[in-house]
Amino acid sequence: MKFPDLSMSNPIRLRDLIRQIRSAKTAAEERAVVQKECAYIRDSFRDEDNAWRCRNVAKLLYVSLLGYPAHFGQLECLKLIASTRFTDKRIGYLGAMLLLDERQDIHVLITNSLKNFAPSKRWHVDQMIKVLTTAGNSVRDDIVSSLIGIISSSPDLHGYTAYQLYKILRNDITQQPLVQVASWTLGEFGDLFVSGQYEQLNDGENFQVTENEIVDILERVLNWSISTVVTREYAINALMKLSTRFPSCSDRIQSIMTYYACNMNLELQTRAVEYTSLFTKHNIIRPSIVERMPVLISNPSSNTNSNEQQEQIYNQEENSSNDRHINHVPPNEPVDLLKLLDEPLQTNGSIHPYEQQQKPLSSNPVTDFIFGDDIQHNHSNNIIPPMIALDKNGLRIVFTFEREGTILTIHSKTTNFTQYPITNFIFKAAVPKTLTIELYPPDSTTIPANNSEEINQIIKISNPNKEKLRMRIKLNYLFNNSPMSDEAELNTFPEQSGAPLLSFRRWTDEYKNEVVQSRIGTTKTFLDFIRDLKDEKPEVYVSMSGVSYYKPDPIKEYTETSEGGDYDFLSRLARDWEQASKPIETTFNVRRVILRSGAVLGSTGGMIGSMYWPFFFSLGGPIGNGQQPFPWIHLDDVCLLIIYAIQNNHVNGILNACAPELITNRDFSRTFASTFSPPRLAIFPMPAFIMNSLLGPERAIIATQGQKVIPQATLQTGYAFKYPTIKEASQDLTKLFR
Repeated sequence: MKFPDLSMSNPIRLRDLIRQIRSAKTAAEERAVVQKECAYIRDSFRDEDNAWRCRNVAKLLYVSLLGYPAHFGQLECLKLIASTRFTDKRIGYLGAMLLLDERQDIHVLITNSLKNFAPSKRWHVDQMIKVLTTAGNSVRDDIVSSLIGIISSSPDLHGYTAYQLYKILRNDITQQPLVQVASWTLGEFGDLFVSGQYEQLNDGENFQVTENEIVDILERVLNWSISTVVTREYAINALMKLSTRFPSCSDRIQSIMTYYACNMNLELQTRAVEYTSLFTKHNIIRPSIVERMPVLISNPSSNTNSNEQQEQIYNQEENSSNDRHINHVPPNEPVDLLKLLDEPLQTNGSIHPYEQQQKPLSSNPVTDFIFGDDIQHNHSNNIIPPMIALDKNGLRIVFTFEREGTILTIHSKTTNFTQYPITNFIFKAAVPKTLTIELYPPDSTTIPANNSEEINQIIKISNPNKEKLRMRIKLNYLFNNSPMSDEAELNTFPEQSGAPLLSFRRWTDEYKNEVVQSRIGTTKTFLDFIRDLKDEKPEVYVSMSGVSYYKPDPIKEYTETSEGGDYDFLSRLARDWEQASKPIETTFNVRRVILRSGAVLGSTGGMIGSMYWPFFFSLGGPIGNGQQPFPWIHLDDVCLLIIYAIQNNHVNGILNACAPELITNRDFSRTFASTFSPPRLAIFPMPAFIMNSLLGPERAIIATQGQKVIPQATLQTGYAFKYPTIKEASQDLTKLFR
């Protein structure tokens, strides 16, 4: 029996590592602790009989949650999954979920393998045909369309592919995906090897195929009882295509269409009737209708895997979004844009809001003050002011924004204010590796002079961790036949409102500044935006704040007129956030409404999203002793209150966005658990010291303490809460699971 090697010293436990990291006073000390432990973990992974693999992977997962690289533990997660011990499997599956990303890691391996070992497109087509032959009817529909796209984009392989598929189809028509590809290919290019346009290979084959033989095999597919409806649709379309390519078989194909005009399947019947009318009433236009299809180009806006088909900057040295459109590009040295993110670079100055004629109703994206989550409406367009990304040498780039969940869509508009046109324009961008960026091709590579026309380009950035957005851009172009290059660093984006407070990032001065900037800095950006609107002022400005404005107290009741804003960092943050928007009311005479929100309860995320599963398995409970007040509001009431404030001119000033029912954290936990079907128990409290260790005492006060907040002014405006009690709100939050 082989025993594990215990020669290495026992590794520290996860709790000890957390304690060491938490005790670090500076970021440098934290990095030193993490790097030392990661070095030890790397060494231990080299031992195949490592008895501490499970413990080391658990520590590695915690390090990964802090934002440090942990990719070297991916293989160890797979080893734990293969283990026979339950604890190993549990950590292994958790690690695989956190460290393995099939859209990046696995796809990169497959892509690199294809690049390294695919000698030609013909080899690629041959291998795809083998895959379809081997997999049979288990092939997904998207594989069929992908192979058709590959065949369509390879003109030199049209005849070869059609003949290879014909040979397979002649012997076997049972594999439906392969039959679909073969039917489409024969319909489009079956005439190439029949007419002799496809040259015979030097493989000794004699492939004399007549037109009738191809029609025979397609008719056989169409009449075979086991063929699916989709396969028959491919076959009937292919026959219609061949009606002009094979004139001698036109009458025969017409009779087939007439026969299927009475088919019991509605789709086949409809197609056959339409095709029959082409033979009779519209025979003149039939050749033009059944011409060969153009090369299939995937539409990135509708492709769920568009990030695999679009050129990306993520994890690459250099990326150009419009290489396919440029024949002659000025020579430039390759630039590692990701490396530039760690180097000093001269920026284009401050970022200014761009003048726009649009008149917004509400000028601030609604942000959950506590969790930093955007309150999602049914539409995806949050109101975010534009920004000038670059204004240099007569070239101006303006970004406008749309946000949906964690995806930020940037619409880039580039204009040329010089007297000479700009040609061969190439836009490059890079973001930190924790983000993912997609660059779509621009609508042109030439920018006319004198601001006569602009070119447009779409940029999509995925920010699942809601980190601070940073971007490096680089431009290459020809100006007056001279190569030019510009660079800029963008560190302040107006879309960054509401950096999350309850996150597992260390509560450092740097992160505090990010939290302040994401709220107060964004408000000042809106202030500049409204100032530049001149006569087109908004009618109302609605912004968010938080009940952390009030000092936590288990007894005292707070209304909108109560004092606050001077207790701790969070209360001062709420006070300064509210004061930052005051000039909008005093200087520009715009009606201003501030909503001091409690914990926002919505079924799609935020607080409920993180606590749903523990409560579902009866593992949830109150925080601490549960006696602290719990100010709350349902997500629907937040949205309705904003709409109510916009539509009613008498609503202004500070409003407490909290439900009128005063409850404790224990009341909330028990009520929420009881609304499940069957009712759950809330008997496992979250100790306060755990919240303090995870978040730090200054942030944990949000959860471990609370305020009794009364929406006095809100009720006086006439607003009626949709969910005034926690029982009604909980029933709505769990109704999808009862």
